[in-house]
Amino acid sequence: MIRYSGIILLLFCLTGCGRKGALIRPEALVPAKTKDFTVVQKGDVLQLAWSLPKRLESGGRLTGLSGFKLFVMDMSPGAGCPDCPESWRLLKQFDLEYLKGATRLGDRLFYNDSEAKQGTSYNYRLIAFTKSAAESAPADARFTKQAPLPAPVLKTTATTGSVTLECIAVTLPAGYVPTGCAIYRAKQGEPEPLAPYAALPNFGKYEDTLLEQGVTYQYQATQTATINGQSIEGVPAKATAKLAEPD
Repeated sequence: MIRYSGIILLLFCLTGCGRKGALIRPEALVPAKTKDFTVVQKGDVLQLAWSLPKRLESGGRLTGLSGFKLFVMDMSPGAGCPDCPESWRLLKQFDLEYLKGATRLGDRLFYNDSEAKQGTSYNYRLIAFTKSAAESAPADARFTKQAPLPAPVLKTTATTGSVTLECIAVTLPAGYVPTGCAIYRAKQGEPEPLAPYAALPNFGKYEDTLLEQGVTYQYQATQTATINGQSIEGVPAKATAKLAEPD
């Protein structure tokens, strides 16, 4: 009887101690790779932007996101080995709890690389990491810095109900394809905005009606273009305006 009891106990252990269900690969329990990592040249700086991941690589909800590591590699001929890990240089590390060096707008982060050299090609690499040191797959974005594009001509006309802005294109160097004019707006004394307030694909005029009486606004207009698939914004033209006083 004792022998049979031992056999039954052994069978119970063999069938009841294992995990049930499909195993989850460790590499799936990391932040999902950033899919909207972009580089745009604005004036003389390269602006990098990306969104905070909200999912794990497995598709589950991400918790404990801690920050990002931003690496850069000089892609100029003879600068190094593109496939060698030692060719990557840590440019910045961002801690979301004490964010320095980057600016947050909603769930999107912006970083300006003002040290990039004109005519040099760069490969940027972004890796998200959690409080438990789990790291996402790298997201890459390449860009070759160009000479700054000239500012467009910006004219403003104010009435009691609106401010009309006219963005006039200027001639661009050979190879550039004009894509329009980007309009930025901020109240005087506020920081310069990160994202355009309006876009004019064919240049021309834009009527701004969402204004407060008695408030002075700072406008900027940049000429936008592409070259070799890269997005460029030129040096901004600036103007201040406010609604005209009622009679």
